[in-house]
Amino acid sequence: NWQGCVEEAARSLPYCDRGLTLEARLDDLMSRLTLEEKVAQLFPQGDLGDECSTFTRGKKEIGLPPWMWLAECNTGASSACDEEGGCVTTFIGPMGIGASFNRSSWRLKGSVLGTEMRALNNIGARRISTTSGMLVPLTAFGPNINIARDPRFGRNSEL
Repeated sequence: NWQGCVEEAARSLPYCDRGLTLEARLDDLMSRLTLEEKVAQLFPQGDLGDECSTFTRGKKEIGLPPWMWLAECNTGASSACDEEGGCVTTFIGPMGIGASFNRSSWRLKGSVLGTEMRALNNIGARRISTTSGMLVPLTAFGPNINIARDPRFGRNSEL
């Protein structure tokens, strides 16, 4: 979570010192978290939002902010429009793009999603609405891989 090194509380700590090796930085960060806090970084915290949104608590004392570590990105980066015409690219769903058999378009979609998510995260863009507390994360999942055996199962467009 690079945002941990943005807070003043963290800048002077060794885990944010880019002059140290990655191993030394990780050792320092892990030494500042209890076992319970480490485990809490791996699982959604229901009291911070719904458990499908995978929020983790962070640790304010060391400048590690709460983190939403997964978002769905089957058709685009999960972001609110910041202004009229300022929305993310919307792609056809996974089943439709897969049916194109155009591997170049698959890779291009991934490239655009990655670029937009990094850009949105860098400017502090929000998910769902511009006033929500949820930042656009740097990690996302999609497309889901599932076999559409029967259209009655619902949500088949999210394969």
